[in-house]
Amino acid sequence: MSPSRPSNPEIHAKVEQALAAIAAGKCQIGPVHHLSDDFDECSIYDEDDLWGKLPILLQEIKAENPVMCYAGTCPPMTAEEPSLDGLELWAYHWNSDCLNGRVYLKFCIKFGRDGKPNYLHARIHPDRPFNE
Repeated sequence: MSPSRPSNPEIHAKVEQALAAIAAGKCQIGPVHHLSDDFDECSIYDEDDLWGKLPILLQEIKAENPVMCYAGTCPPMTAEEPSLDGLELWAYHWNSDCLNGRVYLKFCIKFGRDGKPNYLHARIHPDRPFNE
């Protein structure tokens, strides 16, 4: 794995893959232990509300420039949560009009046997400095 990863095209591609997966209904919740707190902090009512808002949020990232919004590590960290299958974590933060504030979103992309992306949701919450 190269420390120069992810490349700018790769950072853009993950947002596109996430949008495609959600549009195709190929999405699931990963770890659930933060889910209730995340939903409360972002005024998301339930999973249906999350799936309805995620395309809007990802479009916001796309419009703002995914490279400028990228909040992950170089190279991307590998998920330790069993529900995320050791996949790479893709994190973004930006000022969201939809959620009225600065938001942090983290997800994984897993490719199915059909070669199409699947979105695995990891976290969504207000963006916080690391020292909080």
